Amino acid sequence: MRNGDGAGWVPGRRFAARSAPLLLALFIFGIYLLGLHPGVDAGDSAELQLNAPLLGICHPPGYQIEVTFGWLWLLLPLGGNVAWRMNLLMAVMGVVGCLALYGSVRRVTGQTLPAVFS
Repeated sequence: MRNGDGAGWVPGRRFAARSAPLLLALFIFGIYLLGLHPGVDAGDSAELQLNAPLLGICHPPGYQIEVTFGWLWLLLPLGGNVAWRMNLLMAVMGVVGCLALYGSVRRVTGQTLPAVFS
């Protein structure tokens, strides 16, 4: 192994190991976009969509991290209404969570394929 990339000296494997996170992120984000709700949803997501622009307080436990990130996200000049932009933020955070899991499994196993499937 070289530099702990788990791919050894084989050029094709090294390319696959380095491009896997990007391809995984694009694949997962595409799936999220296909199911992205265009407006206000029900339940906790509606409460988050309402309270993020106001920096309000949701019901306990409060979701303060999501409210704060949502408020910062809504400052970005993205198109669409507030509900759609908050749903887009949740999709981006879902991809970040999946990439964190990928990185953790990759680090523990030293292999790309198990990390991608996790």
